[in-house]
Amino acid sequence: MRQNIKAYNNDSSSNEFATLLQTDLDKRVTAESSLVNGIVSRIEEKIILIDVGLKSEGVINKSELTSEELETLKVGQELEVFIERLESKHGEVILSREKAKRVKSWN
Repeated sequence: MRQNIKAYNNDSSSNEFATLLQTDLDKRVTAESSLVNGIVSRIEEKIILIDVGLKSEGVINKSELTSEELETLKVGQELEVFIERLESKHGEVILSREKAKRVKSWN
């Protein structure tokens, strides 16, 4: 039985994939003590969960936001935050809005 096998340039595909992967990783590389923009994913009673592009969502205490910020805060909204720790003992990314404001004011 004869099978038709389509040949393709494996090197070209691999190079394209590697370039796309590196571009994506460059955008995601995030370190502790850095400012990032995250997206509010959930608002709970005492905390706000924020997607900062890492494996786990980040957590901010609601007490770090002003009453005006809390009144207008919505899921899907972008929020600038400071990464304090990439992983707590509970596996959460610890974020701070207050530190983000301080760091931004220094620049």
